[in-house]
Amino acid sequence: MMLLSVFLFFEKPAVSANQQEEPEQVLSFTKRPAVQVAGTAVAVVIYAFTIEPLGFLLSSILLGFGLAFWYGYRKHTVNLATMATIVLSLYLLLNKVMGIHLPQGILPL
Repeated sequence: MMLLSVFLFFEKPAVSANQQEEPEQVLSFTKRPAVQVAGTAVAVVIYAFTIEPLGFLLSSILLGFGLAFWYGYRKHTVNLATMATIVLSLYLLLNKVMGIHLPQGILPL
């Protein structure tokens, strides 16, 4: 597998005819990689400050939902259901099964 991953690393992507003819599109401000990384870093810092008062569940759901929205995912009900399921599963696994107590915040769990 390691050998295959090295081959994939050095493999050049195929260039389609559409990509050769179209000029480079100018990225909007929020789609630039540096802005996306900075926005993600700010969100993680806010998450670190809100995990204690809001609790693990609420702050993690807000972080995941907000980052998915920031990166362009617009199906809000699917996003919210997915984040709630993942975070609740992780909370129950850590808190109930493994005995690692996470901050409860304002939710009485």
